[in-house]
Amino acid sequence: MRYTQIGGMEVSQLALGTWHLPPGSIRDRDGILNVDVEASNKIFKRAVDLGIIFLIRPIHTTEP
Repeated sequence: MRYTQIGGMEVSQLALGTWHLPPGSIRDRDGILNVDVEASNKIFKRAVDLGIIFLIRPIHTTEP
């Protein structure tokens, strides 16, 4: 994996976007499907195993 500096932090040049993680089967109060946590954890683990340490999440989320 190649790494670069962004704002003084070393990050992988390849990022993992989290906008479209595998959907679960439960809908929230707005009717949006939750995320399949087990499948998503497998994706995150594989990304880290490959050296990806730059994760991008949706900017419109209300969660930290």
